[in-house]
Amino acid sequence: MRDKKTVLKNGLIILIFFALSCIFMSSFIEINKFNVVSDSSFHLTRANEIYQNLKQGSLFTFIATHTFNHTGVANFLFYPTVFLYPLALLRFIFNPITSIYIWVGMFLFLTLVIAFYSMLDFSKSYFRSFIFALIYALVPYHLYLGIWNGVYGEYVAYTFIPLVFLGLYHVLWGNKDKWLILSMGMTLLCFSHILSVYIATFLCIVLFLCKVLTQKLPAKRLINLLKSVFVTVLLAGWEFVPFLTDYLGQNIEAPRKQFYFLHSFDDLVNGSLQNTCGGGYCLWPDLRNYPNCHTIYWNYIYKEF
Repeated sequence: MRDKKTVLKNGLIILIFFALSCIFMSSFIEINKFNVVSDSSFHLTRANEIYQNLKQGSLFTFIATHTFNHTGVANFLFYPTVFLYPLALLRFIFNPITSIYIWVGMFLFLTLVIAFYSMLDFSKSYFRSFIFALIYALVPYHLYLGIWNGVYGEYVAYTFIPLVFLGLYHVLWGNKDKWLILSMGMTLLCFSHILSVYIATFLCIVLFLCKVLTQKLPAKRLINLLKSVFVTVLLAGWEFVPFLTDYLGQNIEAPRKQFYFLHSFDDLVNGSLQNTCGGGYCLWPDLRNYPNCHTIYWNYIYKEF
């Protein structure tokens, strides 16, 4: 009887999350416009290249031959592309704008679900987990990443961060036999956004050092941590192979630009406390004076669709 109630409770929560995601994204689909800025144009152009190749029967994409001005750039070798494939597949059914909003909504739903069950595993409280999921998934910064600025690598990575820290908690303090959660979270993070992997790894190292400096770390927990690292490298290693074969030793350099802050330090601190960010813009100056410039530029990106 208790198991039946648990299944019904879990099913109801998932249904609420699904309905919330659908309602939230349906308003954007109805507007049928998309704000294009530098980050979104980059990732959507990559999705377009994958879509064009899939149309021609090519499953894997290594260089850009249809997009990026047909220059053959190889950013696909150095940026994770796994989670762009669902977006490209959606394009076979829906128009470009509807496809991107459905894709964003899919990850909003996944973020809600993963955040909820990560907190539930940690706290054993349905109420606390439900509130945490809503706050974690619907904070302005997360929506800014997915809807306004199109930072899709970070947006997707945001979905799996709770798994990383839940897994680390179990390895160091909780149920040591759940070490695979850490491997799953880090692997999915590798498939999403490399910078997030670096940041998460750094924080995991800090927490590990705090553990070993304040408490004794049993050998079993250390072994499980090493097993988690090994499985992560095994599953995500193919993402890093191009760095060894096509980047290191190839004299590839980024354009030299002067680094500067767009905001003052006070703005950065206040923005962090208020959980707000700056606005977007049309990428091409000659389109800025058009009242419908976002839609015009979107059509320019997807002109081959």
